[in-house]
Amino acid sequence: MSDLKTRAVIVGGGPAGLAAAALLAQAAVRTVCVAPARDDDPRTTALMAPSLRLLDHLGVWTDKLRSF
Repeated sequence: MSDLKTRAVIVGGGPAGLAAAALLAQAAVRTVCVAPARDDDPRTTALMAPSLRLLDHLGVWTDKLRSF
């Protein structure tokens, strides 16, 4: 295993974790986002419209992600 130099570790790849990682990266903070494998359950995105609008505003909710 190699050494990883980072200033922040985000645990969770949901909307909040992605938003935190995106904001830190935009501030030039070395960041790692750790999350489990993708879940195919579409109900989670249906329940978080405000979070998805935030991710879209941050530029990380791309057309590719919208297709899931």
